[in-house]
Order: sequence, then C-alpha cells, then structure tokens
Amino acid sequence: MDPTFQFVLVGILLLSAAASLVGTYNFFQKQALVGETIAHAMLPGIVLAFLISGVKNPWYLLLGAGFSGWLSVLFIDWIKRESKIKADAAMAIALTFFFGIGVMLMVRLQQMEIGNQSGLDHYLFGKAAAMTGEDGKLFFLTAIIVLTLMIRYHRDIKLLCFNREYAATIGVNVKRIDFILSFMTILVIATGIKAAGIILMAALVIAPAAAASFWTRKYATFLVLAVGIGALGGLSGVTVSYYISGMPTGPWIIVFLFFFSLFSMLFAPGKGYVPRMMLRAKARQKIRVENLLKSVYYDFYRHPDKKRILYFNNLNKDERLLIPHLTKKGYVEPLDKLHGTLTQKGYREGKRIYRLHCLWEIYLWRKMNISVESTHSDAEYIEHIITPEVEKMIMDDLGYCERFEPLTEIHNYLSRENSQNTAHV
Repeated sequence: MDPTFQFVLVGILLLSAAASLVGTYNFFQKQALVGETIAHAMLPGIVLAFLISGVKNPWYLLLGAGFSGWLSVLFIDWIKRESKIKADAAMAIALTFFFGIGVMLMVRLQQMEIGNQSGLDHYLFGKAAAMTGEDGKLFFLTAIIVLTLMIRYHRDIKLLCFNREYAATIGVNVKRIDFILSFMTILVIATGIKAAGIILMAALVIAPAAAASFWTRKYATFLVLAVGIGALGGLSGVTVSYYISGMPTGPWIIVFLFFFSLFSMLFAPGKGYVPRMMLRAKARQKIRVENLLKSVYYDFYRHPDKKRILYFNNLNKDERLLIPHLTKKGYVEPLDKLHGTLTQKGYREGKRIYRLHCLWEIYLWRKMNISVESTHSDAEYIEHIITPEVEKMIMDDLGYCERFEPLTEIHNYLSRENSQNTAHV
C-alpha cells in the first residue's frame, strides 16, 4: 500500500475520531452551530499568521487559527452578556463578521507578491493530499490532548452537558469545564481545517453525533457510535480520493457523513423515519381492526339471537379491505365472497375492546363526574391503548373485582336514564 495513503489515512482517522468525540458534547449541549462559527472565524487568524510569519508552518497557522477562533468565542459571550440577543443569533453574527474579515484579508493577500504561493485556499476547502509530516504530528498531538482531557474531566463534562445547574450545585467548576470544552473544540477545528476545510469542518464535528443519536439512548454506546461513524466517514473519504483521481478528500468525507446521517434518520430502529411510519401504519391498522370487531360484537350483543354472520356488503370500502387481515388473524372465517362468520377468537377480541370502552366511560363517569354520553368520544381513542396493567389499575381504583362487567353497568345506567326521561315527559 502506498505510504502516502497510509499516512493520510491514519491522520484523517485520528482527526475524525477526535472531532466526533468533541462534537458529541457540543451536540449534548445543543450547540451545533458553535463548530460552524469557530471554523469560519479562524480564517482571519490563518491569513494574519501567514502574513506575519511569511511561511506556511502549520504550527504558526494553528496558533493564528486558535487565536481567531477563541476571539469569536469571547465575542459571542460578550454579545449574549451585554445584549438581549440569543445564542444562535450571536453565533450567526460572529460567523459572518469574522469570515467577512478573513475573506477581505484573503483578497488582499492574493494581490501581494507572495499571495500565489501561499496555498491558503487549502484551508477554505480542504486538501488532505497536501498534508505534510508536521500536519501528521499535529493530528496525533491533537488526538492525544483531546483524549487526555476527556479522561481527566469526563465526570465533570458529563454532568455539565446533562444538568448544568446540578453540576454547579455539587461544586463542579462550570467555567473551567466550559473553557476546556471550548479549548478542545477550537483545537480540533484548527487542526482539521486543512484536511476538511473551514467551510466543511463543522460537519465533521457534528454529523457523527447527529447520526449516532438515532441509534441509541445509552451514553457510552452513543460515544462509541459517534467516534466509529466519524472514523468510518474519514476512511471512506480517503479511500475514494485515493482510488479516483482528482477527488478531494475533505468534501468526500462530509458527503459520506451526510449519507450516514441520512441513513440513520431514515432507517434507525425506533427513531428512524421509516420504522416510525411503519409503526404508525401498524397502529392505524390495529385501530381499524379493533373498531370493526367492536362494532360487529356490539351488533351481536344487542341481538343475542342473531347468528354471527358478517355481511361484507354492509361494510364500507375501508372495512372490506380489512377482511383478508381479519381472516389471517383468525377473527373471521369467510363463507363465500359475500358472507363470513365471526370466530370465537374474533368475538372475544370485539368483546374485550368494547369492555375497555365501557370501563373508561364508567371511570370518567364515577371519578370525574362526567356523564356517560359525554365520555363516548374520548373512550373511542383510549380503548385502543389501555393495557392489562392499566385496566387493573382502573378496576382497583373503582373498587371492582375481575368479575365486574362494565357493559352491563353502562347499559343499566342508560336504561335508567331513558326511563327517567320518559317518566318526566
């Protein structure tokens, strides 16, 4: 394997892992725009460092970028402290202000004799292939510093991200932890902008954490996933740029991270768009099935001498479409194309749903002093989500035993009401 490819690959992997780890804590604090602001604010510092030193020494440029990025953080804090402007607006102001100054300095630099030889455009759009041995040392040193600080202050950083007030209450030095997090963010971005570019570096910081958030709620798993996704994005980008001539590394890393994030957003179990849509469709199907069985059961309940024959022509179009599903579930047994019979299983399921419907009406009637007539529409929704545990809690609260029949109670109540109304007339 080409040694140059190995060198770039190791450097990008270190950078991606460090950026993902730092970005995770920014993500926890809902400060995704911080990375974008700092990255853009570093441009004037890089140009000034080159103008002052006259050389493209990455250590000098790192100092310039770090100084400029730190000024942007102080500028944001000053705006929030001295005005009523919120954090997101303050970051947007700082981003455009510092980046505007950087562009002006870049234009001025290009008009000078040394402008064409500066190569600072690599810092705008990224060019991993232009990495030198000094850049590799920077990436390695940055990864070591970030990992050391994370291990040393892991507990305090975790507390600060999830409960800032509690952290301050138990004696955590909040200002120091804020400083450490800002320092790590600035260090990672300043180190990585040559590979990913000022414009795209923020995505390398935030995208892995955003993708990981769809897959887990566990803290440790979240960190591992974010670092793994960041490293995989770096590996993919470097591989594409190596095997396909003329392809830039930084943008390809971001493209892969975007697709990882998009895939997570669409297909991650539980929180992904597709699983949620499937779950909602399943829930809607369940409600339609239960409503149909309930109505059929109620019809048979009112006419006990009636055979359990289901006339498909009496159903509406949506209900007829449910017949294959009801047959598959064993609730209905078709007799021919126009008729079917409600199985014992289907009868029990319809009775169960109607029982829960009546039970909720009784609960509202007895505990909330709401008339049974007014509780019907609410029970139409609640009946589908009452679990056996909730049913037992309701029965216990009402003081009823398991043999209590809410259907009989409701119908006795309605009969009494009708009798009273008739007598009154």
